[in-house]
Amino acid sequence: MQLIIYGCGRFAAYAAYVFQLDSPYQIVAHCIEQKYLANAKADYPIIPLEELPNSFPPSTTAVFIALGNIKERKRLFHYFKEKGYTLASYCSSKADVWPNLQFGENVFIGEGSDLQPFIQLADNCILFGARLGHHCQIQAHTLLSGCTLAGNVTVGQGSFLGLQSAVQQNVQIGQYNIIGMGAIISQDTPDYAIYQAAPSQKRNLHSSKLKGFL
Repeated sequence: MQLIIYGCGRFAAYAAYVFQLDSPYQIVAHCIEQKYLANAKADYPIIPLEELPNSFPPSTTAVFIALGNIKERKRLFHYFKEKGYTLASYCSSKADVWPNLQFGENVFIGEGSDLQPFIQLADNCILFGARLGHHCQIQAHTLLSGCTLAGNVTVGQGSFLGLQSAVQQNVQIGQYNIIGMGAIISQDTPDYAIYQAAPSQKRNLHSSKLKGFL
């Protein structure tokens, strides 16, 4: 089936590359709103979003929304569904998954992701190198980047989990949380919460003084 990639940024270029080489879809173009076209660049033709139904109707073409921004990705998800489009999902052949994995539309499971059995991913979830324990449930419109979830964790709608963050087993992450890089979550979180780890401290020592190390 033909596939349109929404977006012209680096995630869109990455998505187009892996969809083309590692899925049954055939990339035919990118699309973006007319007002952004002047500065848009891509390896495939770029179609104004406003003209998409006439050029590539829903009967022949699927769409993947390649945006990291959760609010915009959610808005566009509903926009394309209202227009009648099927939203394509991608699971990398280089991800480690089990046959009973369940996922919705516009889901992206990138290479290096490691998902144990009995996992459910709702619509519009993006996983970049995430490790998910058994029986995790990931609600819609989330983004998980390089995080680790122990078994039976629930991640609420619209949440973001950053690089090297970790969540203890049986914990429920609230909706629209931001779990920053390196944060460790050991108990349930409320909606709209933000967590961050303590930043690393620069030592008052020149690296050249560490003999035998550099």
